[in-house]
Amino acid sequence: MLGIVRGSNENEAQKNLLNENPWITEAGFAPEEFFIKQILTIEQRNDINVLIDYLWADEERHFEESENKENHIFNILKRLKA
Repeated sequence: MLGIVRGSNENEAQKNLLNENPWITEAGFAPEEFFIKQILTIEQRNDINVLIDYLWADEERHFEESENKENHIFNILKRLKA
């Protein structure tokens, strides 16, 4: 694996990969031989956002009431939302 990038399609992802990692072409890797694999679909991302929105208020309240904030699920929701 050469890297992970975001893009709205394979061409954009490949362009972003090469722009963000010039060492790839400098090392002699041929872009025409790249295999691009989508890790997270738009539908999956939307589903995650729906779950976050659904859980947010209750978990935020539980977080504020919690004495163990380091291990609270709300921390994960915040990371996912970001």
